[in-house]
Amino acid sequence: MDIACLAPSDEFAYTALLAEQFSERTDATVRFEDFPVHDNEIPEHVSYDAMIVTGSKYHVYTRQRWVKESQMVLRAALADEVPILGICYGHQLLADTLGGTVEKMDEREMGYRQIEKTEAGQDSDLLNRLDDPFMAFTSHQDTVTTRPDDTTVLAENEYGIQALRSEIFPAWGIQFHPEYTEQMAQRLLENKDLEKTERDTIEATFTENRIEQARRSRQIFDSFLNKIR
Repeated sequence: MDIACLAPSDEFAYTALLAEQFSERTDATVRFEDFPVHDNEIPEHVSYDAMIVTGSKYHVYTRQRWVKESQMVLRAALADEVPILGICYGHQLLADTLGGTVEKMDEREMGYRQIEKTEAGQDSDLLNRLDDPFMAFTSHQDTVTTRPDDTTVLAENEYGIQALRSEIFPAWGIQFHPEYTEQMAQRLLENKDLEKTERDTIEATFTENRIEQARRSRQIFDSFLNKIR
């Protein structure tokens, strides 16, 4: 199983982390090919069994060259019906590629947050292993403000759309971070330049119970694997 990982971030080794998560969930050999697209390392083809676009500190609406080139790759993958999972920035990039709108939020969402399934999400085979509501780690300042045509919102909370699917292509986007460990979440919080009030509010969500519940969100990878096999 060959998976292309577009990882436009230098904060964490996303590709290695996802490779470990996926390998734990299947007896098949999983090979992840890493593409740090913000360094202009763009896939030359889309002949993969799946494609994942990870989180990033960058913004879709900056329209940098590598953002546009990444979208060209996504369009080619969509046309070839390659299963795609977008996570956080990847969710936003996918939505923008499909014709949606991504904008900066008035308030950052960060921490272990509760997310609710929509009516469509109740029957979603991507979210079918998750409770309703479910807990997940979140960290983003941009959000999908207008969903693309021919997509369905699967989950949301007070900060907006948290999961959607295309009704035409095998493509899904999730705003939250199932791949984050609690160590990664803590490191991210420590490295953020935040006002004390905001930091205290976020840190208050780092409870043992919420962290334990959020670990279950990784089951979304089991569901996505079923779409690849």
